[in-house]
Amino acid sequence: MPRRRSPLAIALRVAAFAAVIAGGLSACNTAGFDAVSISPIYGWTDGCNTVRVSGHGFAEDATVTLGALELPIATRGEGIDAGYWIEGVLPPAAAARAGYATVTVSSAGATSSIEDAYYYVACPAEGNLESLDTETVAAFQNVAMQGCGLSATLLVQLTPRGGTAEDAVRVPITSTCGTASTSFVAPDLPDNLYDVQLVNPAGDVVFPPYLCPADPTDTAAALLWCPTLTYGAAK
Repeated sequence: MPRRRSPLAIALRVAAFAAVIAGGLSACNTAGFDAVSISPIYGWTDGCNTVRVSGHGFAEDATVTLGALELPIATRGEGIDAGYWIEGVLPPAAAARAGYATVTVSSAGATSSIEDAYYYVACPAEGNLESLDTETVAAFQNVAMQGCGLSATLLVQLTPRGGTAEDAVRVPITSTCGTASTSFVAPDLPDNLYDVQLVNPAGDVVFPPYLCPADPTDTAAALLWCPTLTYGAAK
């Protein structure tokens, strides 16, 4: 499934990886209570992404914060490298402050922190779509979308390949977690390949923020993601 990543996020991932791994290796063989690593090491300020923190000595009362936000813990387990891990989905946090955040684990009266281990990346624009959970679809199927700034004021616009704006159909977006995790119900449409766009209430296209070539095999589109959905056996 195509997935677009922010250039800023990619750069930060490379820059921060060495520091996080170095800290993790130094603590990996430490007995007792210790926070060792976090994965992933960045996410949108919109939240709603799954985060795992690994370490040692995490009791059942362990809590995790990423900067000012507490991570609701959904699952716990044992790992190969660090010994223990706890995982959860960050809450919707459109007001989260962009920048580095210290990861802190508190458990059984003890506290361990990994300084500047996570980076909150500001959404580059309203309606920044990163992925669809499917490339083929049937009428009335629920289609999940991930990204940031996917507000309920936006609409999904489906245009048959080779069609015009008059042929487009628009459907509303439903939030499953803030403005980062959303979905829509595929309308009942004839078999065909449909271009997927996000439009604002005025009808202006906000995603993709570039012109997509009519021919999807065009080499100029190699670095562009122009999402599509296929109904039926259409190619």
